[in-house]
Amino acid sequence: MKVERIKTTLTEASTVQVPAHMPAWVVPLIKTALVLLDLALAFAAFAYAFKLRQGGSLVHTGADGVLAWTRAFASLRCAPGIGRAHSGDHTGLL
Repeated sequence: MKVERIKTTLTEASTVQVPAHMPAWVVPLIKTALVLLDLALAFAAFAYAFKLRQGGSLVHTGADGVLAWTRAFASLRCAPGIGRAHSGDHTGLL
């Protein structure tokens, strides 16, 4: 018994799709938007955590209508345990 070859092609040339192309500015635009969204979410999370921990907001509106850092935020230090003590049970640990 002999194998008979197929006389027609399985795929016509018109059914093969060419990969889609997009303008060169689309990917950098999406990357930039993602970075800005990440920064905005990080800042919002920081502000919310500050509000929960300190009981106030990061900024306030002064008498002249200009936004300024609140006194509670401006007096914080970067490292835990440095700066003003919040209560007697503050051990410097998070």
